[in-house]
Amino acid sequence: MSTRRSRRSTDTTSKAPRTATKQLGYHPLVATRAGTGEILHARMRKGSAGSARGVVRFIDELIASIRRAGLDGQITLRADSGLWSWKLVDALNKRQRTVRLVVRRTRLCGRQAQLFPDWRHHAFITNTEHDTVTADAFHRNHAVVELAIRDLKEGAGLEHCPSGNNSANAAWLACAVLAHNLNRWTTHLGDTRPDRRTWNHATIRTRLIALAATLVNRSGRPTLRLPLHWPWAKQFTTMLNTLRALPAPSG
Repeated sequence: MSTRRSRRSTDTTSKAPRTATKQLGYHPLVATRAGTGEILHARMRKGSAGSARGVVRFIDELIASIRRAGLDGQITLRADSGLWSWKLVDALNKRQRTVRLVVRRTRLCGRQAQLFPDWRHHAFITNTEHDTVTADAFHRNHAVVELAIRDLKEGAGLEHCPSGNNSANAAWLACAVLAHNLNRWTTHLGDTRPDRRTWNHATIRTRLIALAATLVNRSGRPTLRLPLHWPWAKQFTTMLNTLRALPAPSG
């Protein structure tokens, strides 16, 4: 799971917060599930993402939600520097504080190397049992959350924030999360391709939702007539049949 850092705001009123450029801004904290891109928890906030009390409360809400859903195994949290604090580390460990500091040294290649010839250093802490190389690769993969954030903004409507009212922004965020997750669940449950993670909301709308089709009645049976030589017809019907074959949810 990963979380993202939003821009800093100093507004503490009940109105929508403002950015450093005095523009209205929206400041969501978002946690996604690694591998699927579905959003597990999201909440609007005021002020900086690094507020230790706010971050710990957000993670507590996230873990409680996951446990209510039936997950009883170990949870691994990956976060960027905007959410790090010792309070968060201690809240996750519930025991003696034991972490490792890993520093990765990199240097740019190609033409940009002439502009930045020096070494660059990236540091993070971990309490996993991975070796250093594996821990570094595992941590860097948390950047996939940005793909979910992009889809949430560009594909699920979150880019229509901000409103002048913080509560209105929070309601809009909840609706955007529902739209995002419905798309993610549809492709996850109905698609059998190994590269299904590459689907974004624009692709889903083009191939599954915004169909140039006609619903006709044939002998009392509604039939969807797709365009002739439509390139994704087989893909659409295969996914539709897969979803229809799913067992009904238990009471």
